[in-house]
Amino acid sequence: MKALITGGAGFIGSHLAEALLREGHHVDVMDDLSTGSIENIQHLKTHKNFHYVIDTIMNDSLLHEWMDHCDVVYHLAAAVGVRLIVESPVRTIDTNIRGTEKVLEAAHFIRSTQSSSKIEFFSYEEAYGEGFEDMQRRVPDISKIKKQIGFQPTTSLDEMIQKVIAYFQMKGAL
Repeated sequence: MKALITGGAGFIGSHLAEALLREGHHVDVMDDLSTGSIENIQHLKTHKNFHYVIDTIMNDSLLHEWMDHCDVVYHLAAAVGVRLIVESPVRTIDTNIRGTEKVLEAAHFIRSTQSSSKIEFFSYEEAYGEGFEDMQRRVPDISKIKKQIGFQPTTSLDEMIQKVIAYFQMKGAL
């Protein structure tokens, strides 16, 4: 498999490149180094299946050229970091939204003219916020609704649906 990693000189992208190379895949990296670092991929430069270019995903012709020869695109290119977002909000929005749009447009064009490319999206905690401290132990409190609809842990799904419908009918919502 031949993969293109946009934002491949970032922390996640460089580790993904390492993993793909270990599995025997060919890896191309495109990164403008605005938030990534050449040091993250320095040790990969001598690998025979590794190629990189320092450029932006906003460069349509280069993006099309590099995507044209790959089986999968791991789209990690993004302007991240609170300082960058505060100092350059327009650039951040342009890179994150328009850049992603350019990757999708290139994939659509390539797919319409030849074989299909698969696009994989990844993101960072900054996009979603922090998760619950311990998702395994967090149990939502549904005691009020359990009491109102007479839900018991042994209630069948059909029974529960009937009780929910009856509850909303009683309240005049259905």
